Amino acid sequence: MDRRVAFKRGETQTDSPPLDQMISFRVSRLQSKLNAQAIKILKEHADLTPTQWRVLVMLETQGECTSSEIARTTQLDKGLLSRTIKGMMQTRLIKGRPSKTNKRHVLLRLTDAGRGAYERARPCMQERHDLLLNNLSAQERRTMFDIFDKLEESIGGAEAATGETKAGGNGR
Repeated sequence: MDRRVAFKRGETQTDSPPLDQMISFRVSRLQSKLNAQAIKILKEHADLTPTQWRVLVMLETQGECTSSEIARTTQLDKGLLSRTIKGMMQTRLIKGRPSKTNKRHVLLRLTDAGRGAYERARPCMQERHDLLLNNLSAQERRTMFDIFDKLEESIGGAEAATGETKAGGNGR
């Protein structure tokens, strides 16, 4: 029987896992909760958005980067990232300079104001990070990150099998 017909009739699909056992549902729900918490903390302590925070973290930890490098590492939407970077340059949290090796690229770096915002947010975000991981043993943490790595590999395999690409759809 066609699954759509069964669904319209209100019939239970025994071959589908319950919603709380679907990976994308659980990850999405967890991401929503984490994002809401981060929004509150970042707004309160440094008047930043989570996207701005990710840019500041990248520039603080990696040094000068291009927007393409930030997008590749963070997997942020390029349009959102572009608007965020533009706004951060206008508020002087970051600044850019042309790359010596490729004039089309702009190397971004923190300003003193950006470093200050990072330093205001960092202790609260670090405490949050620590609290999130406190209920997990060292082995559980390693296992969790190993599972994340395997899931990311599986996503790449699923994209290849279906002909999708990261640029072709956001899938988020």
